[in-house]
Amino acid sequence: MRTVARKEARGGRPRARRPWGHAAAVCAILWLPVLLAGCGSPQREPTVEKFVETRQINGTWVTVTLITGNGKQAVAASDAAFACLDSVNALRGPARGGINTMIEGRALDAAAVRVMRWAPGVRADLRSLAQSYAVDRAVAAIRREGVVDGIVQIGDKLRCCGAIPAALVDQEAVLPVRTLRSRPVKRPAGDGAGGREAKFEGLRRSEGASPADPRPWHSDVPNPFAERPLGRIQLGERGVALRGGRAEEEPAGVTVIAATALDASGLAQIVAALGAQRGLALAESLPDAEALIVTGGAGTLGLVLTSGFPALESVPVP
Repeated sequence: MRTVARKEARGGRPRARRPWGHAAAVCAILWLPVLLAGCGSPQREPTVEKFVETRQINGTWVTVTLITGNGKQAVAASDAAFACLDSVNALRGPARGGINTMIEGRALDAAAVRVMRWAPGVRADLRSLAQSYAVDRAVAAIRREGVVDGIVQIGDKLRCCGAIPAALVDQEAVLPVRTLRSRPVKRPAGDGAGGREAKFEGLRRSEGASPADPRPWHSDVPNPFAERPLGRIQLGERGVALRGGRAEEEPAGVTVIAATALDASGLAQIVAALGAQRGLALAESLPDAEALIVTGGAGTLGLVLTSGFPALESVPVP
């Protein structure tokens, strides 16, 4: 009362509490995290890495390549792929009745029948068909683990899925993934430099890169008469198989692209057996297959290819 009387005596009115003062304080508290985030460092863009693992199965080198930003996912996918590859290899053992048992019991007898139907008298290479079937199964295992971009390759047969970011196309995976798995895989004695035994440190990875600008997977087309490839082709999500000829009148080399590695392997055997002209005509008649056939010799090399075979690009000089 005394304060009010004094203010009235001065001709003033008592000051009322401003209602917006409390609201302003609340707003400031609510906006504080946003303001602090804006003042901090910018958020980092997501990155992916190229993970590669190579092992030897039954005397043949097998390589699994994966693109992912999750190291644990890469380990799980690589393990799943090699588990499929090992299981197919186990079915080929004598204890399980040999490779014929696997052919009869597995979506492979059809491939063998196609070879014999298109090329009567030619014996299907069941080992090659089995390896191609294993490649297709390994790719399916990778996808089940959530990895959509990768390659599985056994010798001269491979299958691609997804794509590869442009920044990782020629980037090597040389950094070991010791923190996630440390299980060395050994090469045979004498295969290393100077005759010493060489080792792979399990799964390896590249530096991180932006996932932007995805490119189709590519593969080198070998030259049967030289170490340097004839060129490089873009594949996309396809299977590839290579085949060499067995006599002078047969193709010196065959590269076949198809929907799966098994299809490519079977067709490569047929084309190699039929010869350049008949083999090319067969490949041209199939809706989802392309072929390149190398003819002649080292000094008279010739190429015949289907109309839809990818363009041969130059291979970067190492």
